[in-house]
Amino acid sequence: MARAKGTDRAEARRRYRAYLKAQEEAEAGSEGEAPATTLEARSRGRSSQDFKPLPAQTAQRPGIMGAARAAYRPVHYREDLRFIVPLVTRTHAVWPVLALTLVAIPLALSRPNVKDDPVLNLIGYFLSQTPIVPAMIAGFLAPRATWLAGLIDGLIVGVGLIVVVVLAGATQLGVDKVPPDQVLGVSVRILSAAVPFCALLAAGTGWYKRFLAAMPGSGPRQQQRRKAK
Repeated sequence: MARAKGTDRAEARRRYRAYLKAQEEAEAGSEGEAPATTLEARSRGRSSQDFKPLPAQTAQRPGIMGAARAAYRPVHYREDLRFIVPLVTRTHAVWPVLALTLVAIPLALSRPNVKDDPVLNLIGYFLSQTPIVPAMIAGFLAPRATWLAGLIDGLIVGVGLIVVVVLAGATQLGVDKVPPDQVLGVSVRILSAAVPFCALLAAGTGWYKRFLAAMPGSGPRQQQRRKAK
């Protein structure tokens, strides 16, 4: 009887210990789920905040100084030189100057070299050692590499002016007819003036074009309003 009672008591203690262990495991599991639930809620909150649309920011156009800085472009000589073929063949920065030069040369040669000839005076704005009009054409019509477009146009105009002064001379264009032994010197002088002048002025014209585009009031809506007026 005593042995049976001892066995019953040991079994009861074993069951009680198992019960306590189960209770502890249950409490530990409930405590472990709480932080996970909290973390999940936090993550949901963060994700919902991440997908909230940002407040719209109104685009503000820069002022005069900002437009001047935005219009500046650094010169990339290698990339610009690789662009020379599309610049000549696919843009309007070069071929109009070439066409006008081919028209201006015979027109200047056919005119009498008299003072105050209006035709020669008009040609003088184009065929000149300081070719302003070709430089402006290059600067406004070249999408990039405006200095290169101006250099090419200055070379074209310089050669045209050399042809005129060598064949006939034109006082209204700033030079007289030169003798054969001075052709080389006069040609170098014309090209050394026309080519860099046209390149620099074309680069400045390209900057001015971008400056006007970046100025306040030059957006599409403003342009549409101007057209409507």
